[in-house]
Amino acid sequence: ADAGGFVFEIREFHKIFANVGGMYAEFETGADPNHDSTGLTRVHVAGVEPLVMPTAGSAEDQGAVSVSPIWYNDLSKKWGSVAQQGYREHVNYSLEVDEVKSTSASFTISWTMPNATMYEYISEEFTITPEQVTGTVFVTGRGQQLGYMFPAFLFDGQTNSSLKISFNSDPLGNANVTVGWPNKSSQLFTIVTTPSSDRLGLPCTCTRMADTKSRNGYLAPIRCTVTFYQNNRLQDAASFGYALVPKKN
Repeated sequence: ADAGGFVFEIREFHKIFANVGGMYAEFETGADPNHDSTGLTRVHVAGVEPLVMPTAGSAEDQGAVSVSPIWYNDLSKKWGSVAQQGYREHVNYSLEVDEVKSTSASFTISWTMPNATMYEYISEEFTITPEQVTGTVFVTGRGQQLGYMFPAFLFDGQTNSSLKISFNSDPLGNANVTVGWPNKSSQLFTIVTTPSSDRLGLPCTCTRMADTKSRNGYLAPIRCTVTFYQNNRLQDAASFGYALVPKKN
């Protein structure tokens, strides 16, 4: 398993699995709302404390949280997300594996969500290497604010993690979310934005939302967003993504 690489799905269990050189990622494609959230829910690598990485999403019925795209619904004035699209929402998805090698794997997960009023089609391109997981979101829809939700692990019943949110000084305002485990290891979640004609010129913003529970402990959902604009509506946000990098102490 540490050798990799592979990318495959088990539709009967609503799962996608990927591994390259010991960097393991697991996706829920239609989560049971009583137990989990749809999206990227697990990332593990040998030598890094498992709990500082995404290890389980929260139950959708308690506030869905996974590493997944989010958007602001201009009609309902509420935030929506891929994480909320469990099996009850009848979400359709497709997996396209572009390339799998011993050093990297590239694949695309596309979501078609007829019940998500702002964005009916969302596509995420992923690249996994032994060092990191990166994702980039593409959308077709009618909104202006797009982002990613990140579940920062807080407490397992005995040990507290450390949590820090910082912003780069560059004009794009790229954001970093760091989760650390005492005397062991940490992970860095970086929101990556690039210049775009659709941008309003506003920096990326990250907000800590109300804590929630998962099977493994408490999570702090971190909502990171950027604002785009084109003919009064978001048309293409291909320049927005993230990198998730574990660090061994």
